[in-house]
Amino acid sequence: MSSKVFSILIFLGSLLALTGWVLVVNNTDPAQSSWLIFSLFYLCLMFVVFGLLFLISEFFRQRFAKKTQLINRFKTSVRQSLFFAILIAGWLMLQSKGLAYWWVVILFILILTFLEFFFISASKNNFYES
Repeated sequence: MSSKVFSILIFLGSLLALTGWVLVVNNTDPAQSSWLIFSLFYLCLMFVVFGLLFLISEFFRQRFAKKTQLINRFKTSVRQSLFFAILIAGWLMLQSKGLAYWWVVILFILILTFLEFFFISASKNNFYES
């Protein structure tokens, strides 16, 4: 699969997630919604943020990191976009529940940072590459 096709699929998936998020926002009442609606809201939001961050990061990586192999560039873009999307959606979820204390957010950031360092060291040691 070429990079153009992959980017188009990410864009279409993001549009689909954005449509789902808009439908949830416009057609549900937060005061009477169940945990399933809230989960769908945050999941769609996370996919929209993931797609947007992936497309932005891939655009800049394509322009400025031309010597990097395509598969490595995509792995890095997907991983970092996913971590940032989890961070943003997780922070908003914690904020909505009144649990976004400064130490909880810092702990959340540290956990994602350690995961990023794990994947960086694993890629250098070829643990998860096939």
